Amino acid sequence: MSTSAKSEHEGGPGAANSLEEAFFVIDDQQQVVGWSDAASQRLGTPEDAALGKSCYEVLQGRSPFGKVLCRADCSPFNALRSGHLTSRCSMTVTNGSSARRRLTAELVAIPTPPGGAAAWLVENESGHRITNGGAPARAGSDAPQESTTTDVLRDLSSLGALSTLLSPDDLGPSIERSLDWLREELGAEAAELFLGEAQGRDLLLSGYSGPFKSAFTEITRFRPGEGFPGLVSANGAPILTHHLNGDPRYLRSRVKQKGFSSYVCVPLMTSDGVMGTLSVASRRTDLDLERALTLMTWASRPVGNMLRAGLSQIRDRIQPVAPASPSDAESSLDDLMRAVLEQMMAVGQSDGGALLLYDRRVEGVVRRVTQGELSGMLCPDIIGGNPQNCPSLVGKHGVALHGPRRLWPPNCHQAPTGATMVTCLPLVVADREVGIVQLGYAAGVPSPTTKFLPLLLSLAERAAGAINAAWLNLQIQQAANDPKIIYPTALPALGVSEAAGESPEHSPELSTADGGPAQPWLSVRCLGTFELYQQGRLVTPNMFSRRGALTLLKILLIREGRPISRDALTELLWPEADPQAAANRLYVLVHALRQIVEPSPRNKKWIYIRSDGDRYYLDREAPYELDVEEFRKSVSLGNQLERDGSVDEAIRSYERAMALYRGDLLEEEPYADWCWAEREDLKEICLALLNKLADHYLKQDSFEESINYYRRALKVDPLRERSHRGLMRALWQAGRRDEALRQYRACQTILRRELGLDPLAETQRLYLRIRSD
Repeated sequence: MSTSAKSEHEGGPGAANSLEEAFFVIDDQQQVVGWSDAASQRLGTPEDAALGKSCYEVLQGRSPFGKVLCRADCSPFNALRSGHLTSRCSMTVTNGSSARRRLTAELVAIPTPPGGAAAWLVENESGHRITNGGAPARAGSDAPQESTTTDVLRDLSSLGALSTLLSPDDLGPSIERSLDWLREELGAEAAELFLGEAQGRDLLLSGYSGPFKSAFTEITRFRPGEGFPGLVSANGAPILTHHLNGDPRYLRSRVKQKGFSSYVCVPLMTSDGVMGTLSVASRRTDLDLERALTLMTWASRPVGNMLRAGLSQIRDRIQPVAPASPSDAESSLDDLMRAVLEQMMAVGQSDGGALLLYDRRVEGVVRRVTQGELSGMLCPDIIGGNPQNCPSLVGKHGVALHGPRRLWPPNCHQAPTGATMVTCLPLVVADREVGIVQLGYAAGVPSPTTKFLPLLLSLAERAAGAINAAWLNLQIQQAANDPKIIYPTALPALGVSEAAGESPEHSPELSTADGGPAQPWLSVRCLGTFELYQQGRLVTPNMFSRRGALTLLKILLIREGRPISRDALTELLWPEADPQAAANRLYVLVHALRQIVEPSPRNKKWIYIRSDGDRYYLDREAPYELDVEEFRKSVSLGNQLERDGSVDEAIRSYERAMALYRGDLLEEEPYADWCWAEREDLKEICLALLNKLADHYLKQDSFEESINYYRRALKVDPLRERSHRGLMRALWQAGRRDEALRQYRACQTILRRELGLDPLAETQRLYLRIRSD
């Protein structure tokens, strides 16, 4: 520095250049623990006079109007205490020669315990950082600005603080912290994150921080090479500009209309390459583009690695489990599908969902699981056997259906939702459709609407492979158990005319010729949520031209072939209706039901829905499968084997029965009187089996199996003390004494809350034995 330059500083000879930055360090109590030479020269306060004192005592900063700004509860330090990484405050201070000067204190949080902050003092008129040798950047200038060593150290310190706050276990808050940090560090108004799809490769808006959110969410999806995010992702090179309004590559017109002029977009890098983009935007024309580029490029690595690790953890939640025995293949598939749906709903924070398993060979859905509210939404293209029309499956894209239907993909305009927003996620393996997941949102919609899509698509990619493998395994097991089963390469789809209830002569013949399947024409699942399959293909409620026809089918199924009179049926269906009118309505329902479940009648006789005078029944000799019948047969066989002394074979038969018990009978009909008695009977059989299996495995010292069966029994009925005692005993013998004691307290709590009773003396004695052990 020249002598003339030094003489311009009011501090006199030996003082630091007024444009040079000074810094100090404070602990979590605002005590000064570090004081630079530049700070001593700038403020005229030697190091020994500053160390150990509170920063507010040393600086004594005030506003231009004399208001005290430096104090114990100053807002910049409180901001750091509340979780911010950086903060700043402009003030007027008096140095040792009584000269008053305006400084900006820029604070960076120290992440390691006990905390504190590093503070840089910048002297200028505007309160912004000075670079390029001390000269403020000219408005609208694109000239690169040099960074001092202090600038670099400060940026690295702030970046280090950010890195400690990023966690792959907490992706959402970590993304928010990253974007907030970028805005604060660069003085930008908006920051956003785009992530690429797992398979479709579109860029989706996954995080936003700042005002004017509606403008920035005008477009939330960019194809590769489209818009700034698509270009940066495709080319792997950043885009910087102070002239956003005149750049035709930037496609969100509403952002330009809001007056944004400066924009920086950099690729989000990981060891696997580009996974998305980071961007900041500002209406200021003097945003330091070079510093933004440097800091964002630095930040892209820890942010990208955090996201990559978080996505890997999410994918690892789906762990395919090989069935313990061939008979477990079906229950393993169902359990896996439920687990996948639960994970999807948790990650997407949805209110309900459905997972549909599709098979090309039957041109339709072969399995479905649902959960929560809004679980009745069904993709019409998948149900109708036309996956080539589904934009989610064709492009392997995550699709968020929200807002006016005219803005939806054309093929989705007729999709029934009943939700504020529906997210569709493809399940695809090697370009082959495995199925689709649909998540519904009742009121609270993710913002932006594509916020969770990249995470969900990564999970869907992993889930598709696991579900496909489980489905193939089930088919192999079914073919091994029944060599007559032939899986056709294609089957005719259930047409619109059939769903509308046209005459049976348009229905396909029930025949195994020409490679058709030897499996039953109908397969029905009543345990849990009702499901009807026609030649392996799911028939959904909306395919019935009359909803009452579905109820009629359920009533006939529950009776297991026992005839029921016309008058009894009309009383169940329309208890208050005129008898003659009800009889006419019943005739219409029977006709509508036959259009769905019957193949073409043979010799003018119906195969399934038969009548005998004024009585109707389901013909048990017809080729169909009903899980309730299979459940009872397996239980009966197990009882016979147990009486014969074949305990191991009996246990296997009981386990086959429990694999069929997906839930209580017709769970979607909780208040229907016509199925209540049957439901309670099956529930009692289920509880008896679960306790029998749990007792068996406890005697074999197979504690985990025993514990699992007792827990399952308590899910069926949490008020059964026998199950509570069994679980306490199993946990105790497994060496998990504390869990056994907690189980007693859980039993005590639920009995008092639901029944106003204490546990039985037998249960209390077991508790005392465990406690004294």
